[in-house]
Amino acid sequence: MSSGFSLKKFASFIKYMISSGLCFFTDIGLFTLINMGLGYATDKNMVSLSENAIIFIATAGARVVSSIVNYMINRKVVFKSDSSVKSSLVRYYSLAVCQLLLSYLLVSGISISLLGLKKGSFAVTVIKMIVDVGLFVVSYQIQRRWVFKTPAGKDRASAEE
Repeated sequence: MSSGFSLKKFASFIKYMISSGLCFFTDIGLFTLINMGLGYATDKNMVSLSENAIIFIATAGARVVSSIVNYMINRKVVFKSDSSVKSSLVRYYSLAVCQLLLSYLLVSGISISLLGLKKGSFAVTVIKMIVDVGLFVVSYQIQRRWVFKTPAGKDRASAEE
């Protein structure tokens, strides 16, 4: 009989938090650089982009880089997965695309539609940070149960109890 708590699951979640923290700062840093850079470029008439386009480009650009780092760390260090790279990579990026779209829609909807923030605003970064924390919690469960599951259908933490 299992109470649902185990040190191995807890250790896995701590590793996931550290991996995600590293990738979070990579993502937020790149998002901020791209968002502010494109905001500056549009203000100086170097490019013509809407607030929505700037947020989408910044979100996508940052997420591509941080997701590559995150996949590699999570597969080898956090979940110690022995599932095939091909299948776990397809599942990982299916999840990543859903997260990217949810992040974009929520950040854009909150910052522009609800609050009327302007392009290049640092407040948009703060909103993105809040949105992505919620996505982080959901993503752990999806990665543990689906993306990096072992061929037997159990994650490493559950299989080693």
